Amino acid sequence: MDLLNRIQSNITVIEEFLRANNIQRSKSVDLVLDLVETDHGFNTFYYFVDHSTRCVFFLNSFDAAGFPTWQEVKGVRSSTHVKHQIEANYWYHCLMFPRSLELSEDLIFEFRDLFIHSMSGSCLFCLFEFRTDHWTDQMVSETSVVSYNVDDLQKLVFLANSLQRQYMKLYKHLTTS
Repeated sequence: MDLLNRIQSNITVIEEFLRANNIQRSKSVDLVLDLVETDHGFNTFYYFVDHSTRCVFFLNSFDAAGFPTWQEVKGVRSSTHVKHQIEANYWYHCLMFPRSLELSEDLIFEFRDLFIHSMSGSCLFCLFEFRTDHWTDQMVSETSVVSYNVDDLQKLVFLANSLQRQYMKLYKHLTTS
């Protein structure tokens, strides 16, 4: 069976399962298929992505250790930890498939606010420790919980502000045309 037919067959199986179980898929949900070649042919893996709730989910039970980032977080103790991990996997999906994420002004503001928040903890530490080469937010962790330095975060804030201006110009152009 060629790859296209295999993919179409897998989609049909999933759609039939949804129909048989009276599951309605909203427009904010994408189906992702991953065909992996083995010595015996191809195995198909899947997941769903819900952009409205920022989650990755499956129709059947799934071992969370299969998430790419799951091994990085040790000591899951609450449902909140699981929620954050599921959302982290949503953002990992968006990193792998950036066109799946619909850009909005709210999302641009959210990114900018995240960068500013990340800078605030690092800048406070730099002020109190009189260090600019290394930073960390000691109130939360002994090591940095942000993987960017202050200069990079400032560039990301600038980028988000520029993106927001361009987005507004395009939005105004489209709504007045």
